[in-house]
Formats: sequence, structure tokens, C-alpha cells
Amino acid sequence: NPTATPAEPPVPTSGTCGENLTWKIEDGVLTISGTGAMTDYSPIQGPQLPWAAAKIKSVVIESSVTSIGDFAFAGQVGLTSITIPDSVTSIGDYAFYNCSSLASIAIPNSITSIGQGAFSGCSSLTSITIPDGVTSIGSNIFYGCSSLKSITIPDSVTTIGEGVFYHCTGLADDKGFVIVRNMLCGYFGKGADVAVPTGVTKIDMGAFQGCSSLVSIAIPDSVTSIGQGAFSGC
Repeated sequence: NPTATPAEPPVPTSGTCGENLTWKIEDGVLTISGTGAMTDYSPIQGPQLPWAAAKIKSVVIESSVTSIGDFAFAGQVGLTSITIPDSVTSIGDYAFYNCSSLASIAIPNSITSIGQGAFSGCSSLTSITIPDGVTSIGSNIFYGCSSLKSITIPDSVTTIGEGVFYHCTGLADDKGFVIVRNMLCGYFGKGADVAVPTGVTKIDMGAFQGCSSLVSIAIPDSVTSIGQGAFSGC
């Protein structure tokens, strides 16, 4: 007799996602309720994302939730909308990694930190405003956000990580470059004469990597450090 194929375990529809948080999925809507911080998840080791196999269309985070955990919604390619309350103060590393259908997201003013790679791979994201109060933007946060057309970064931001806008080709101006506060991001394509504005203090690692058509660059006295490989491949 042929051996029967074992049935796949059912996809869970509810559970816990923090010490005092619960979650449930109904008709493609993931609702997170309770008080306090969300668990930080990891695809390699540590806690595994409980709703990873579910097909989520939208997320509702209820008031009193204070954080969005690492990898919280990573890989949810069907996710199109999310509601984040003012109680949330941080967005974890790779929280929205490869959410390729997410076209917009409203980040409340309560957010003070956004982890590395938080929106990387969100290829449908067209615009985003970083609220006042955010002081740090992690590395690769918008890596591969090819549809991103505009972004607002407040003066409160003092740290911008490496590769923040790598492959964000939609942001490039007619010269192929875009300047965002204390860093200058280069893109592949059109060449330019670039003047780094006075006030910029750091040109980060790989900032102009691969800009093979770069003709000249003027760097002001305010710049105190230039990262490794900043002009590699120019």
C-alpha cells in the first residue's frame, strides 16, 4: 500500500506575541492587542514568527502596544496597510522586510527609533515621513525601495546608517544623486558634478560606490570623516 502523505499542520490563527500581547487573524486582518512590547523575532535563531505562514492583507496594532518587534511582518508580500497607534515608540530591525505590496505607511510621532532594514525590499513604497523625535535611522532601512519618490527626515535625526537608500532609484534627481541631511547618497546611472553641502559631517561607507560617471566632488570643511569604500568603483 502506498504511504499516505502526512497532512500539513494547520496555520495558527491566534496566540501570544509578547509578555502581555496577543494576536489573532480573521479574513486576512492581523490584530495585535494588549499592553507592552512585541517579541523580537528571528528567521535564524530565537523566537520564530508565529504568523509567518499566514496570508496577511492588513495589520491593526491596538493602543497600548509599545513596539513593533524585529522581523514582525517580514515576507508578508500581500500586506497593503497597517495601523500603528501613538503608543508605539520603536520599529524593530527588518520589521517590514520584503513587504512588497505595502505602498504607504503612516509613522506616528511617538516613534523615536527605526531599526536597520526596517523597510528594505518594500518595492511598492512611494513616500514616507520620518516624524520629529526619531534620532536614529538604521542601516539599509530603505534598501531596494525602488518606488520611493519622496522622503522627509527631521532635524532630530543625528544618526543615519550605511546603505540607507541603496537601490532607491526613484529618489535620484536629474543628476542621479539625492542629498539627505547629514549624508549624501549616490545612485547608478547619470553622472554629475556634486557639491556636498556645508553642515554635512560624515560621508558614510560606500556612499558613492559604483558611481562610475562621477566627474567631480566638492567636500566642505565640516566633513570630519569619510567611510571605507566611499568612492569605490568611481
